[in-house]
Amino acid sequence: MPTVSIAKGKGYTRHNDRSLDSKDPEKKSWDPRLSDQNIIYKNESVRDAYNRIFGSALEEYNQSQIKKGRPDRQIKNYYDKISRSKQEKTCYELIIQIGSIEDKKNPYQYTKIQAALNEFNRSFQKRNPNFQVFQQITHRDEKGMDHTHIMFIPVSTGNKRGLETKNSLSGALKEMGYDRNGFDQWREHELEVIKEVMKEHDLEFELGDGRTEHLNVRQYREYKKYESLALEKQNTLSELDKNVSERKKEIEVLKLEKNELEAQNAFNRAEMKKKILDFGRSFDFLRKMIDFVRVIFSFPEYFLNAISQIYHDYYTGYNAEAYSEEIEKLNKAVQFISEDEYQSIEEVNEMIDEIDYEYER
Repeated sequence: MPTVSIAKGKGYTRHNDRSLDSKDPEKKSWDPRLSDQNIIYKNESVRDAYNRIFGSALEEYNQSQIKKGRPDRQIKNYYDKISRSKQEKTCYELIIQIGSIEDKKNPYQYTKIQAALNEFNRSFQKRNPNFQVFQQITHRDEKGMDHTHIMFIPVSTGNKRGLETKNSLSGALKEMGYDRNGFDQWREHELEVIKEVMKEHDLEFELGDGRTEHLNVRQYREYKKYESLALEKQNTLSELDKNVSERKKEIEVLKLEKNELEAQNAFNRAEMKKKILDFGRSFDFLRKMIDFVRVIFSFPEYFLNAISQIYHDYYTGYNAEAYSEEIEKLNKAVQFISEDEYQSIEEVNEMIDEIDYEYER
């Protein structure tokens, strides 16, 4: 089933016209020995086409400007004016193709396709009067499938401003019954025409994408070049995405390590604080024990039980309140003894009796 495409071209008139010398003969995409098989429907220079199409309208416009006393507003060359325009193009190119290189290998199929394409080309200008064709050539001398290059100038008539007849794609489409931006509508209509022509030649219609299977050698090289560049860019983007992903993973690992380090530091600080407190407690305990020992050697029976309870209850936090009186009594005794205020055992005994008396009241 032959595929069909109507694609926009880039407007290489030198490529279309085989009678013109190629700028780079070594890179020709066609076989000159087969060029006499090409079909030339029309081959006019674009400047000649502008003179033919807009000559009268340009002359009328310039005369009207002179009559209005504005000779400075005359347009000397309409083609040059449009070539400098940012809104309009001097001309447009269409590339029409039926079938692919595989269809060309089938002589019976190929003959029918040639006939269908020829019939479509011969009716194109009549069907599209506002697309003024100045070059229309079917190439049969390329390695790929036959295809037609149509170069045209969009023409709008009956204009109130500027030239009465002027270059305007939107105006041309509107005059032919399409929306001002209706190129896609126009293209769909032309595809329907090709479909009917193919049907008359016993060919089934299948819409192509207007790209790889309908490209000539030059266009195919360009397509492969851009395809290669696109693939290279895609690979670069994939590599960048991969690097970004790896960096994100590394950041997550660093965050985790940071949290673990902070937690370890907090734990270390807590442990250090605990050790300092324990050391302080031990130091305080030892300081008291030094004083206690002095008393114990002199009064072992009195202090033995008190020291045992203090060690067990006070420093372990168990029942510390119940022994608060014993602790206070012991502290007073130790203070008295450590300050060397006693002269004899008798005085110490008297002090202890006095302390016991105070707490018994």
